[in-house]
Amino acid sequence: MTIKHHIIIITVISLFLIVLITFYDEIKSSLIKNQKNKSNVQTEKNENSLNSNNEYIYKNLLVNCDFNNGLDGWDHDKDVAIVQDNGKNCIELTAQENGLTRVWQTISATSGHVYKLSYFIKAPKIAFSFFRDVQSGNVKTFYTSPTDNWKEYQFKFKSKKDVKYQVYLGCKESGKYYYSNISLVDTTSGEVKE
Repeated sequence: MTIKHHIIIITVISLFLIVLITFYDEIKSSLIKNQKNKSNVQTEKNENSLNSNNEYIYKNLLVNCDFNNGLDGWDHDKDVAIVQDNGKNCIELTAQENGLTRVWQTISATSGHVYKLSYFIKAPKIAFSFFRDVQSGNVKTFYTSPTDNWKEYQFKFKSKKDVKYQVYLGCKESGKYYYSNISLVDTTSGEVKE
């Protein structure tokens, strides 16, 4: 290497140090602010807590999801019943041909928060779940495939504003549909592509 190369390297390093020193306080302040924001997000997770594996146990935003109190807390159409499957309560929706059978609850959502709806289902045909904005009527729908055995589905949805949503589970084509282990949690830190 020539002296010219050494001078260029020293100049580049010097410029880098000058920039670093100049913006040190700003960078440090930004890092501290980001760390505080991460800390606040972790403590604000809907009264969620950590289990022994340091995994979050999220609070279910839906009530009476084990159906121990019948259909208390759930709005529903006709042809809805609570039945037992392997000793656990589940909800049975019976759809007539070209009919619509649903159960739902209303929750309050926070702008920018990510919500995860999960449940197990047995369904002879395509079933659905959706979030309906109570104010605007806009709907975000998710579909499930037919299955003879219990199958778990999880759907994430990001709220674009503070609003009340009706969270629906339902079916339209004739047959008996079963839902179990229903939960809706605010994951807050998750990312969802719209």
